[in-house]
Amino acid sequence: MPADRLLNTVLQYYQDVHDAPRTEQIIGTTTHLLTQLSNPLNLGVLTSQFLTARAIWQRPEGLRTAIRIISIYNTAASRVREFELDGLKAEGPREGGGLRCAEWTRAVIKGADDRSKRWQHLLVLTGVLMGMEGNDKRTLGRTLRHTVQDAVVTAANLALETHVADGPLAGASIVLALNFVFPLLSEQQQLEINCDALLPIAIWAMTGEEGFCDAHFIEAIGRETTVTPNGALHWDAGTFSFYCLKDMERGPLMGNMGPLAKLAAFAVQHAKNTSAVLQAQDALLLFSRRSLEAWQRSPFGDIDPATENTMLSLDTTRNTWPLLIQVLKKLLFGAVSLLQAIVSRSLLDKKMLKAKTAPGVASRSLHILRNLSFISSRDGNNSFQVYTFSYLTSLDMLGRYPAAAEKFLREARPGE
Repeated sequence: MPADRLLNTVLQYYQDVHDAPRTEQIIGTTTHLLTQLSNPLNLGVLTSQFLTARAIWQRPEGLRTAIRIISIYNTAASRVREFELDGLKAEGPREGGGLRCAEWTRAVIKGADDRSKRWQHLLVLTGVLMGMEGNDKRTLGRTLRHTVQDAVVTAANLALETHVADGPLAGASIVLALNFVFPLLSEQQQLEINCDALLPIAIWAMTGEEGFCDAHFIEAIGRETTVTPNGALHWDAGTFSFYCLKDMERGPLMGNMGPLAKLAAFAVQHAKNTSAVLQAQDALLLFSRRSLEAWQRSPFGDIDPATENTMLSLDTTRNTWPLLIQVLKKLLFGAVSLLQAIVSRSLLDKKMLKAKTAPGVASRSLHILRNLSFISSRDGNNSFQVYTFSYLTSLDMLGRYPAAAEKFLREARPGE
């Protein structure tokens, strides 16, 4: 079917919600059309309609919808780039719609209009920039590349202003997009992102339902852990909690937790308002406390890491336990990377260095590390440089305030 006729067909399908197979077909057709349409106006119409299509946005797939949008435009941009490169080498008609990368990029960006939200625009821009410029491709000219990068920053900042009204998916999508596109921005453009607004949703993205789910996965595992006749703890691979943990591990943000922690750390370092950083530390402290309490309530809370292999069933040791430990390590590394940025800023920020603030920052940092000791105390997880810096620096800072140090020791002292 000619591309123009196929465009009319897919625009009609956009109007209704369909089952999963038809939705996949619609998405595949959209990607195909993005590479085949030869009229820039039609490309703009396709993007505009796609960003408001009920067939896409009315299906409850959460953040996976957002990453799919990025993937569609990343794939389409990469193919258009390949078509142009192949066309320069071969004689005869060019594959695809025949548009050059610059013309295609401008047409797609025009489709991100006022009919859709700014956070949706950010997804499209991220995909286009990744497809054209990712992995040092350097496809677009300097001026157009800079224009697209600026558009990313503008869309991100405008989306950050309205993400609360736009709903949870908007906030998570902003973080997801910036996580991918951040390395493709210049240093100056990175600094233009509103870090005060980005920081709280980056923390939420790490710790909330799109990240570590406020440690609820630990509680779910505990409820489905049984004791064998030999007295060993058994967590079966067929349990719902194991299925949920695997699904959580494959989540769009969980799969990129390292870059996400770096993005949150960047926001800590460059937030203009010190209170935003202190609030981030409070949120991290609360999350670490919830994680510890969930672990202590679970059957695993009483196991000494040195003897855990003798306390677990063979199936648990082989099949389920490794995934849990992997997720817990990711939790520790992400939290400590963020904490290191907070501790580093506390050494430079005049407001955080004040006598009224500094001991509290140090005390909270040590409480965070203490709460996560059920992870850091196993397998040498407390030996990496970021952990050591956060720990020793916080100790040194707290040691300058005897009253605060005494208070911390009373709070940290084990119960009777």
